[in-house]
Amino acid sequence: MNEIKVVRLKDLKRLGKQGGATARLEDGTDLILKPHYAVKQARGYVDGIIRDVEFHLSYAKIYPHIRTIKKDGHLVARKVRSPDGFVLRLTDKGYQPHTITESERKYYQ
Repeated sequence: MNEIKVVRLKDLKRLGKQGGATARLEDGTDLILKPHYAVKQARGYVDGIIRDVEFHLSYAKIYPHIRTIKKDGHLVARKVRSPDGFVLRLTDKGYQPHTITESERKYYQ
């Protein structure tokens, strides 16, 4: 399988830094992607008063449950079946993963 097409945690963080990215989980919940975590917005009781609350969720915790990722109205990735099981695969629209150049590769070795 082409590993460049698979979404990694680093890609989720990069999408969060760029802004305008959302993820939909398998249960239909929408999350907003931020640079270090995802935000789930809900209504809850705080001091006996119902208010809007935000839950900060780590990318590692939600990654297996992500169904689709959108950025600025473009479908960036979706969960598809592969021989290895279900994987989040990029659609080549709205986001291009960072590829390491030869000079960067020499620097990190």
